[in-house]
Amino acid sequence: MFELLNKFYKIENLDFKKFTFPIIIKKSNRRSIALIVRDAKLFIRCSYLTPNYKLKEIINDKRVWIDKNIKLQLNKKESLEKRSKDNIFLLYGKKKKMILKKNIKNSVEIKDDKIFVSGNNLNKEQAHKILIDWYKQLSISLFKKKIEFYSTKMKLKINNFFIKDYKSKWGLCSNVKKEIFLNWRLVMAPISVIDYVVVHELCHIIESNHSKNFWNEVEKNHPNYKKDREWLKKNGFLLFF
Repeated sequence: MFELLNKFYKIENLDFKKFTFPIIIKKSNRRSIALIVRDAKLFIRCSYLTPNYKLKEIINDKRVWIDKNIKLQLNKKESLEKRSKDNIFLLYGKKKKMILKKNIKNSVEIKDDKIFVSGNNLNKEQAHKILIDWYKQLSISLFKKKIEFYSTKMKLKINNFFIKDYKSKWGLCSNVKKEIFLNWRLVMAPISVIDYVVVHELCHIIESNHSKNFWNEVEKNHPNYKKDREWLKKNGFLLFF
């Protein structure tokens, strides 16, 4: 995720058609200029010596790119807000509508296209917590099976596996300790996408970087990885609520 900015410089909002958004600048000793669009804001990293008029020139040159990404992020935000309002969640890539039920015992049950979350006088926030706990338990069971299957297939030894609540990545591999860390939210993605992330992290046991050899290894063990990687790129934001 974008690091916390310890020094802010703000210049006037720029209007791209109907979109107006803040520009946040971090100046440091770096030589290059970097533009990052995140959370419908434009973050700029540049040198202390870079004048604002130069930044404005660069922003104008990148108007089309900025506008495109701002629109994309606003559309994602709108999509998430609508999904939250409609109580729609994902399981293995399929949409499920959350229904609250009154019960003494907390539980989650799947029936067709519905997720029944039970508890005593639940509000929406409490139901989310119960659902998250259920997702996590489900992810532990499923991911363990996937890691065992692919590590055996690839003839790799994995010492430990952990689920994590990552906000900006899907998995992590420690090739020294031979440990795999996976984002529990992946349980909401299609099974083939889960397979891809598991294979991706296992391949880091063999190749620590993203070299050509690394991707060849991924393709050998998961031939459709490009399709699943693209799914995550386009739809990964849907796994957050």
